[in-house]
Amino acid sequence: MIECDSDELWKNYIAAHPDARGFRGKQIEMFDELKIVCGNYQAPSPWTKMKKDMSETDGTESYTGNPEFGQMPDGFQEPPLVQPVRHLPKRPRASDSLQDALMTVASSIRRLADAMEQSKCSFDASELLQAVMEIDGLEEGKQMYAFEYLNADPVKARAFLTYNARMRKTYLFRQFWWWR
Repeated sequence: MIECDSDELWKNYIAAHPDARGFRGKQIEMFDELKIVCGNYQAPSPWTKMKKDMSETDGTESYTGNPEFGQMPDGFQEPPLVQPVRHLPKRPRASDSLQDALMTVASSIRRLADAMEQSKCSFDASELLQAVMEIDGLEEGKQMYAFEYLNADPVKARAFLTYNARMRKTYLFRQFWWWR
């Protein structure tokens, strides 16, 4: 049984552990068996068992009752081995079709993401170089620099290719303001 000597102590415990409010005075099912398995630690109180009831070797109680399994009577034979009961295989879960559908959706999303990732990089480098070379007033070194810059970033390269010639020149001089 769960007991507490002091009402004040119990109130403090309940304040810290509100879920334990209904535990006081309740019996602990199989307490004696738990003591054998786990040991017999109890908080100091007048109800703790005396030291003489405790085993001196490991802190657990010694069993002093009659042995349940004594000597086998003469002429006793072991029972024949029984084959284990065969269980039917488990039924397939109803959620298998749901899981299959989710896997299909996941693979479709993965393919879509891969396609989008590939489309980001899909521009013709020679077309980009040609577009950079068509800009009036750029010397060869600046053309190379602009091409390398745009070729490194597919999103900027596609945007650059979308612009007309005047916008391309404005874009490059805005990016490379020190060219002026």
